Amino acid sequence: MTLGFTEARNAYLNKFPASPFFDTWVPEEKFVGAEVDAHGNFTISREDDGIYGIALGPSPIFPSDWKNFSMESQGITSLPDDFKVVAEWDCYWTPTVEGTLGNSQSSWLPVIPDEQPRLPDLAGVNLDEDDSSLASCQDS
Repeated sequence: MTLGFTEARNAYLNKFPASPFFDTWVPEEKFVGAEVDAHGNFTISREDDGIYGIALGPSPIFPSDWKNFSMESQGITSLPDDFKVVAEWDCYWTPTVEGTLGNSQSSWLPVIPDEQPRLPDLAGVNLDEDDSSLASCQDS
């Protein structure tokens, strides 16, 4: 199913509640399109010196106009032969606590654990099926 920006953002947030990834990496003015299927696959296209893709899920579809993209490592086995992994990268996020400036002697801020444990959106690429990480790929 093809999604517009608001639908794609909502679908992403349903899959990864409270994650800032979509808002950070897919601003509305750069959004090109998104596709989602019933098997948990989600592809996002954004403008970035051409089309840049983000592929999530176990067997995402790779649109023919993608030359560079990032993908979740659980889908690495579905990477077409004409693409190659060129980088592995980590991206983590955590909610922060609002603070105030003061004359404190300590540079440590308190960390408040999240109520619901969750995996980071992105982590180093490996072939563990339980990993939710991304690899950057390009046309070979």
